Amino acid sequence: MSLLFAFLLSMLPLGTIIYDWHTEPLDIGFKAKAITLYQTCFVQDSTVLPIPTLDKKATYRKTKEGIRSQQKTFQTAYKNARTEEEKAVIRTRAQHYITKALVNDLFPHWYGTTWSFDGYSAVPNEGSIGCSYFVSTTLLHAGFNLNRYRLAQQGPVAEAQSLSLGEELILIQLTEGNKDFANIMKAKYKEGLYFIGLGHSHVGYLYYREGECYFIQSSYGKSGQVEIDYARDSDILTGFSEFVLTPITTNVALINAWLESTEISIIKGTE
Repeated sequence: MSLLFAFLLSMLPLGTIIYDWHTEPLDIGFKAKAITLYQTCFVQDSTVLPIPTLDKKATYRKTKEGIRSQQKTFQTAYKNARTEEEKAVIRTRAQHYITKALVNDLFPHWYGTTWSFDGYSAVPNEGSIGCSYFVSTTLLHAGFNLNRYRLAQQGPVAEAQSLSLGEELILIQLTEGNKDFANIMKAKYKEGLYFIGLGHSHVGYLYYREGECYFIQSSYGKSGQVEIDYARDSDILTGFSEFVLTPITTNVALINAWLESTEISIIKGTE
C-alpha cells in the first residue's frame, strides 16, 4: 500500500470527510443545512443571513482535541511523504481541512461571545474577546504554533505580516461607489479564508467562497459580539476604505508551518 493511499484511508473513519476543492464545497452541505436542517439564523447588524447556526456536535474542548488529532495524522503523513508530489497532495488536503476546522468547527462556538476592547477569553461565551484576540485564539486552536497574546497586541499590518510568512500582502482600497469585496476577490484571488485588517484599528477574517464574501469578526458595532455577516452588508467593513489581507488557507508557507508545527514569529508593529 502506498504512503499516499494509506494517508487518504486514515482520513475516512468516523465521519471525517476528505474534501475535494474542485468537486465539493469546502464545508459540504453548507447551503443544504441552511435550507433543510436549520431554521434559526443569526440576526446580524444589518440583515438576517441564510447562514446556519452550525451543529455544535462536541464541546469546545472536544472540538479542539479532534482538530489536534487530525493535525497529528496530517503531520505524520507529511513527514513520511517520499516525494514532492505526495507532499503537495497532503498540503492541499490540509488547506481544505483547516478551512473546515475554522469555519465549521471553531467559529460557530464563538458566535454570540461578547466583544470588548481588552477581552482575551480563550473559551467561547465566557468573558469577552477583542477582535485581534478572536483571530489569534482561533488560529491557535486550529493548530497554528503562535503566541496568541503577542500576535493580538500588534496592529493590523504587523499581524498580516506575521501570518504572511514573507508572502506579499494584499492591499485593497475601496471607493465610496465600490464596496463589493466579492467582485474584487473574484477578479484576482483564490477561494479560501483570509486575515483582513481594516485601516489601523480592526481585524477579522474574510471568507471567500462560491462568489460570495463573508466577514467574521468580534464586532465593536451594534451587535457587540462575535458574528458572521455578508461583507457587503457589514456596518463595520463598509465603514473603512483601506484594507490589508493575507491568505490563511492558500498560503503554502503557512500550511507548511501547520504541518511541521513551526512557530510563527510575531513581527512587532509600529502602528
